[in-house]
Formats: sequence, structure tokens, C-alpha cells
Amino acid sequence: MKENDIDEKVTLVGHSLGAKVAMAYSLLHPERVEALCSIDSPPVDRNEFPEMNAKTLKLVESVVELLPSIESKSYKEAWSWLKSMLKTDNKILISSVMMNLDKSSMDKARLLINVESLAQRSSLSEIMGFPLF
Repeated sequence: MKENDIDEKVTLVGHSLGAKVAMAYSLLHPERVEALCSIDSPPVDRNEFPEMNAKTLKLVESVVELLPSIESKSYKEAWSWLKSMLKTDNKILISSVMMNLDKSSMDKARLLINVESLAQRSSLSEIMGFPLF
């Protein structure tokens, strides 16, 4: 928000991991948030459920593994490749990656989120507000 000079309060909408990030941001910066919409991510204390933390980290690591295949393609090629991957077992992961492809980056495909940074346990723990095991 600082980088884009957004000074007014915002409404944050997040799904799953994005909802957790939106919740964490709202708690850290309540003066910047007008409203919060959390989709498919209840505000549970994940310290009581360490198995959820491991699943979150595994999900992020799975996306990092896809990055070389995505970033070696143009946006359209990456979209087509990911679409062909929807036939695999990991449909939710693949569709989430598809939704996070940056449409403004046509020559070289890239994601809207920095999953490599998130894959570092310390970064994800800081954002989410709970330790990862």
C-alpha cells in the first residue's frame, strides 16, 4: 500500500492463505483497514494445530517448484501449460497459481505474489503470526 501511495482505508478480501495474510495485516495495521472478507479460512489459532502449519508451508513450496516452468514461458504459454496441468491431482494448487499470474506481464510469465520469499519459514511465520514446524 505504501509503494502504491494508497493512503485511505481499504477493504481486504482474501481466500485461504490470502485470507490469513489479510487477517494478519488487519491486526497489525487496523488503522489502514476499513473491512475484511475472509473466504475459506477461519480465524483459528494455528498454534493448536501444527499440522496445518506444515500443510501451508508445503503448499507454498509446491508453488516454488512450479516457478521455473512458469517463468520460462510467456504469459499465454504459462496459462496454457497450467491449464493442461489441471488434469493432475493438484487442481486447487494449479488453479490458484493460474489466478495469480500477472496479466500485465505478457512477455515473461510471473506471479503476483513472491512465493520464494514466502517459502522462507521466517518470512511466512512473520506474516502469518505463528511458528512453522
